[in-house]
Amino acid sequence: MTFERCLFLRLHCYKLQTEKDLAGEKVYMSQDFINMMWRNRGIIRQSFSIASQLLDSSLKQLIGDS
Repeated sequence: MTFERCLFLRLHCYKLQTEKDLAGEKVYMSQDFINMMWRNRGIIRQSFSIASQLLDSSLKQLIGDS
């Protein structure tokens, strides 16, 4: 539902596909909690990578570098 709302608002949307259901409470430092945190770190890393690529290509266009 959140992804559909993002598309409706015409924002830059990214649909996260996961192997497991991440909904629900995780007990602190349990294996599920640790897996969730590693997945979270991966999402952040991927987001920064995409943002970095967009910024790099935008700057190249601005300065006329190929």
